[in-house]
Amino acid sequence: MRRLLAFLVIGPVLAACSSDKGLGETERVSDDDLGDAWPLTVESALLTCDDGYVLVQVDGNSFRIDGIAGPDDAHPGFRRLWATDPERLDGRKDLSALVDAGRSLCD
Repeated sequence: MRRLLAFLVIGPVLAACSSDKGLGETERVSDDDLGDAWPLTVESALLTCDDGYVLVQVDGNSFRIDGIAGPDDAHPGFRRLWATDPERLDGRKDLSALVDAGRSLCD
């Protein structure tokens, strides 16, 4: 009985401390990994694949990044993280290198 009680009390605490929010396999990527192709305004992020969708996690917030046609399709929280590129028509850096890195977690 004591073991069950300890599990019921400690289990949720440990789950709340998880850095990947239980989304599955994650990989930390950074601007050093992608160089000039790094599309975010932060130095690093966690990538994960959840039900076939590529997610990026920054500061505990997760955003789907595959299938975004442009800034208007992105979550407002992600738009703040998405670096600008005045030479592109949509004004934002290309996400394909980050999405490709995340897709490797879906295999």
